[in-house]
Amino acid sequence: ICDMIMAECADIFNTAVKPYFLSKDDKERKDALWKKLVEEYLPKHYGYLERLLGDGTYFGEVKPNAADIAFFAVQGFLEGTGVETKLGDGQFPKLKACVDGVSAGVCAGFTRGSPAISADPEDPRY
Repeated sequence: ICDMIMAECADIFNTAVKPYFLSKDDKERKDALWKKLVEEYLPKHYGYLERLLGDGTYFGEVKPNAADIAFFAVQGFLEGTGVETKLGDGQFPKLKACVDGVSAGVCAGFTRGSPAISADPEDPRY
């Protein structure tokens, strides 16, 4: 299951970087990709990951494993782009607990940087 979750996280990341590869002049397509990511893609895939967590806090059940770290990383990347993932609004409480646990545990002290892309049209990284 760990490999399956890591592949899911890679798919989320790969979908999230697609707008980056469009021309800066193609704002309409970029906006459409970001909107689809937030409104359709993430709810579907985060819902799937939420169900996989079952009753545990981590994908590794009792303690974090590579799948938990992969999700922690992709969530951090998305937060850095400014994408609203709905993780903090109670829509995915198990995923939120997973990220919080990884952040306080095995990744305590890890400082997130800013990704090279942004979902904000006003940001030069857009």
